[in-house]
Amino acid sequence: MKVVTSKQMQNIDRVSIKERGIPSLTLMERAGKGVANKIRELYEMRKVVAVCGTGNNGGDGMVASRILKEYGWDAEVIILGDVSALSKDSLVQYRMALESDVKVRSVASIKGADLSRCIIIDALFGTGLNKTVRGKAMKAISVMNRSSSPVVSVDIASGISADDGKIMGKAVKAELTVTFGLPKIGHYLYPGASHRGELYVEDIGFPRSLTSSSDIRCNIIDNNVARKFIKRRERDSHKGTYGHLLIIAGSKGRTGAALMASRAAMRSGAGLVTLGVPESIMGPVQSRILEEMTLSLPSGPDGTVTAHSLDIVMEFVRSRADAVLIGPGLGVNEDTELLVKGIIQSSNKPLILDADALNVLAGDRGIFNKARSEVVITPHPGEMGRLISGSRKKTDVPMVNSKRIEVASSFSKKNGIITVLKGAPTVISSPDGEIYLNTTGNPGMATAGSGDVLSGVIGAFMARGSKGIKAIASAVHLHGIAGDLASDIYGEWSMVAGDIINDLPLAFKLIESGEAVR
Repeated sequence: MKVVTSKQMQNIDRVSIKERGIPSLTLMERAGKGVANKIRELYEMRKVVAVCGTGNNGGDGMVASRILKEYGWDAEVIILGDVSALSKDSLVQYRMALESDVKVRSVASIKGADLSRCIIIDALFGTGLNKTVRGKAMKAISVMNRSSSPVVSVDIASGISADDGKIMGKAVKAELTVTFGLPKIGHYLYPGASHRGELYVEDIGFPRSLTSSSDIRCNIIDNNVARKFIKRRERDSHKGTYGHLLIIAGSKGRTGAALMASRAAMRSGAGLVTLGVPESIMGPVQSRILEEMTLSLPSGPDGTVTAHSLDIVMEFVRSRADAVLIGPGLGVNEDTELLVKGIIQSSNKPLILDADALNVLAGDRGIFNKARSEVVITPHPGEMGRLISGSRKKTDVPMVNSKRIEVASSFSKKNGIITVLKGAPTVISSPDGEIYLNTTGNPGMATAGSGDVLSGVIGAFMARGSKGIKAIASAVHLHGIAGDLASDIYGEWSMVAGDIINDLPLAFKLIESGEAVR
């Protein structure tokens, strides 16, 4: 599904009305009906109070109240502002609400309004909000938030920017949001995502050619897309059919990262996995693996691989590997930097760069332009910040998190790579400007090793030939589903990365079978 900015949504609305001949009042009527029907579906309480602004969002709220009144509900509309300030379509809906015996009043403040034992419809501001909420509107939002009644927001929680999820001074905390046509970026980026509650997207009749336009580059990854990369295996296939992943990882004291990445890759369908580790940790690694193979690499005094490993690695890449994952637990020093750069410039097989493979590149932002094959990087915000700054010591996590889409997309375009910027939500971007937002996963996945598991999942997808942004986004989606399954069993406080690996098989089965997952 596409995800839009406020400007893109306004353009869809404009073209639908001006060029496709859909009356604006018809769209408003459908929107309000969508809100009313969702309220009827989800709530037993039969009293609703709509707090409406004077723009078209307020008109949607009035429609919802009128329709609920027609179904026998006790409905009230509170307009924050003067009736003379209502938009043209909202004024029509105001009159229709009065004709339907809806209790309607315009006020300068909703302080003192009875918002108890009802469903509150938040229809103050829509997706066009572009300035800080102040004065009476800010106070109205505070009153709604203090109420114990559930709040249903129309289109987007009032006070949230539809473009980046930022709070514009003060924002409604909704229990659910009903939006129209397409979801908005502000529904998924934080802190806006924490204000939306459950999100429902209502089809109100925008032409499909507009809502599916290739000009809209941001998307949500879902099961239907992911299922295309988890096809049923052919009866006459063999392990070589599903790719051979080489993983270069681990160092003294950090064997776990290598082991988790390799185990996740095996659980994600790779036919063969070879784990290349420094000889200093070969004993502990060998004692912990069963299905994976190993490749011993020269190690230095500190227990990390040396640059002399490059010839061994590249011989394996040329003769046996279908994809290469580098980085989990690798260590950061001159030798690992030379090794990683050498692989990037020499490998003709797809590369996944994670963790320390990214940290050693922080001082050389032009290295990706020397790659001979598809490159996927999987930074967390700190690693992303170091890559942007060009310094291993300088990172700006707040900036990265506040501009997640822009940061990932810009880096992908500039360097010709796919970027998987981990976090909430994880942003996947391609060199041509395509973007996917992942909606699976939970805070319990903020635990050591979760990223190593993700890199293993992505590595397995790439080893068996699943390339491009949709494949990478599908791997991220599946990883999140496994995390959600793990949290259902262990809870978000106690789950660990190994639990995610254990639930990868069920995640695959759920997507393959088409069963619903949250």
